[in-house]
Amino acid sequence: MNVASVGKANKTMRDWILISLRLAACALFLGRGYLYLSDLGPLSAFFWNQDLLEYPLESLTGMSWENYSAHSETLILTIQRSMGALFLVAAIACWFVRGRECKLANGVVLAAAFCLLLYGLLRWSDADFKFAMLLEHSLQWGTPLLLVLYGRMQLSIWGSLAAILIAFTFIGHGMYALGFGVPQNNEFVNMTMRLLGVDRHGALIFLRIAGILDFLAPALLWFPRSRIPAAAYAAFWGLLTAFARIAAYWTPAENFYGMHPWIAEAIVRLPHGLVPFSLMLLFIMTGTRLRKSSSPASLS
Repeated sequence: MNVASVGKANKTMRDWILISLRLAACALFLGRGYLYLSDLGPLSAFFWNQDLLEYPLESLTGMSWENYSAHSETLILTIQRSMGALFLVAAIACWFVRGRECKLANGVVLAAAFCLLLYGLLRWSDADFKFAMLLEHSLQWGTPLLLVLYGRMQLSIWGSLAAILIAFTFIGHGMYALGFGVPQNNEFVNMTMRLLGVDRHGALIFLRIAGILDFLAPALLWFPRSRIPAAAYAAFWGLLTAFARIAAYWTPAENFYGMHPWIAEAIVRLPHGLVPFSLMLLFIMTGTRLRKSSSPASLS
């Protein structure tokens, strides 16, 4: 294959990486925006946390907790719906992010990513600061960051950052699947029982295997001979677990009634498969070690 053919193939691969990242971030913002606008966001977990807010509220405003809790719902919903609208705007902006071009789109996506980071911290707080929950949301706020940074740094550094975020998310999932440092995730157990038609014991065995692979796959991303299969597995497993929520909770008799929250929850997890897919394409394109220096991706 001549130099021109190689260059054309690499440009095609870079374009597919960009499309995959845009789709991942767009899906994330669409799903999260829908949940926020449907009043299914987590802000009440923070704004109604009496242990955290009662003292500063009374010290700074003189307002009693009873008075605040009786009149704060409107404020919480307004903030939550405003963030939901921002997510929907960011979903559109994802398709205009091109390296250093379109600073407005970059700014909107980064602002929405910051809100997703706050969302992850709120979920972490609501989960009694379990470390697994903090890790699990790494790709939720990190995917928009990867989109904006793609083409603005060396491919090796970008790939390392993507691999770290993938590792954090998969390890967080693995901790819940194994009950390692956190209680066994009953949602995972029930979904496995519904999907595979097994009893609780069979579901626990399956989750132990899946949990071990959740720890193993991120480690294999750092070895030249195993990185492409590891990224392919992570992409497959990430997409499978995203759509598992739809398959587990849908019943033909109900004709998708009440499924909209689960569809949204599946959509926001598409980055768990699409970001590893992007990394796999990067590995195929470069054919070099993850940490070896390479040129910034050209997005023109």
